[in-house]
Amino acid sequence: MSINRPANERLQLYERFKKSLQEGNDTEFFDADDLVIIIDQAVDLEDEYVQIEALMRGYRFFPENEELTNRRAFLYYDLNLNAGVHNMIENKPDNSPMWEILKLRAQENEFTDIGNAQSTLESLLEGDEKFDDETVIQFVDCASAAGLYEWLKEHEMALRKKTDFLPTLLYELFIVSDINADHNYGIKLLEELTEIEPFNGDFWAALAQTQYNAEQFQAALSSIEYALAIDSENLSILSLKASILIFLEQYDEALQLTDALIEKSSTPLLGELKARALFGLDRAEDTYQTISEFNKAFPEYHNIAEIALCLDHPAIDSILTNHFEALNVEDQKKWEDWARSHYLEGRVLEASKILQCLRKHNELTFSGYKALATALLCSKSYAEAAELLNSALDNEYDALVPDVIIAGLVSYAYLGQKSEAQRAFKTIMTRFPLSIRGEWTLSSTLESVGFSSFLGHFNTLLEKNEPIDVNEIDIFHFPFSDNSNNA
Repeated sequence: MSINRPANERLQLYERFKKSLQEGNDTEFFDADDLVIIIDQAVDLEDEYVQIEALMRGYRFFPENEELTNRRAFLYYDLNLNAGVHNMIENKPDNSPMWEILKLRAQENEFTDIGNAQSTLESLLEGDEKFDDETVIQFVDCASAAGLYEWLKEHEMALRKKTDFLPTLLYELFIVSDINADHNYGIKLLEELTEIEPFNGDFWAALAQTQYNAEQFQAALSSIEYALAIDSENLSILSLKASILIFLEQYDEALQLTDALIEKSSTPLLGELKARALFGLDRAEDTYQTISEFNKAFPEYHNIAEIALCLDHPAIDSILTNHFEALNVEDQKKWEDWARSHYLEGRVLEASKILQCLRKHNELTFSGYKALATALLCSKSYAEAAELLNSALDNEYDALVPDVIIAGLVSYAYLGQKSEAQRAFKTIMTRFPLSIRGEWTLSSTLESVGFSSFLGHFNTLLEKNEPIDVNEIDIFHFPFSDNSNNA
């Protein structure tokens, strides 16, 4: 199997096939074993073009080859070509492990009986046939998809006896451990892998990353040094080292490292790390400048905008606008969820900034307006809350909801602007009944009663020949402490 060949030999074969495709040379001969190696290497490199071309070549010249056939079937599965998968299953009468696994995967969307999947996988384990590396990969992936992660761990020793090439099993088990955030188990697997293949830099890199995820920072630094001894220019490993140095509050060393790396290859991650190192050194102006530079260079990078938001960057509105306009529509739709995550953790000022950016781009939903009004009032952004109410009354009709009205009127009281509050109140009375969208529930009537009661009480205060007593009307207290300005 392909993994049993040296990595450089597998890569050279893949590159030779890819070059033949680029040159339009379809006469160069590759036997079935070569094509299997090329396909597996292409999968590792996420090169679907080469994977498909090699499978087509195999189907043309070696239509009866079992390994090529089951790889073609699994490609159909990966591409959601369900008809192709079922046709191939029907035309393959044998019960080899790969085809039994494919049958299970084909039923994956209907996995209601985990016991059935477990029973099938157990019968494969009890069989006499050894698992080659592709079978191991598909077996582990199938078990994980069926919700049998713990079962996999319990049957690790049985799997070891079944596999032809142990590193394949250990690495696939690591992948599913990572999916399940089972870092300690993943570390155990990777440590064994580095003992088996001590000069495999990818294994050391994965070990360092997993140790980092488990907050074992000193151990991660040690693994990084082994990885760098194999590949001293590995940017991802060097970036991880900078991250760890920041967590260990070794900011000077982290800054030196990020500056050196940025000179060679400026990436958004390095910009983020440099900003964090500068912030740790209490260099606020340099932090803001770095954030602005990298937001301009990589506006689509979310973490730079997140840091700017949490640090209350002086140009936060511009930074959020740059970020929003660089995103595709699907990512833009996630912004209310982003605001909600800050809102639910008590960072109402940050939530309001995100929602204001959405409002600026006419992308704020009905619930978004409600959240914005609440966030503005609870973050004491009274001028902005009053402006939102004014705009709703003048032309931003979608924003005229009870939350916006209440936040605006209370904000006028805080600002001591009684005449403006009276003008707004009179206009509000002319807009009833409000066009409130949303599903009716039992609380809807209670909300309406409460809103009417608030307006009646507010009107009483307006009629008094004295300033509005804010304490009488501001009953709105955010249920979380203010966690703003934490990077």
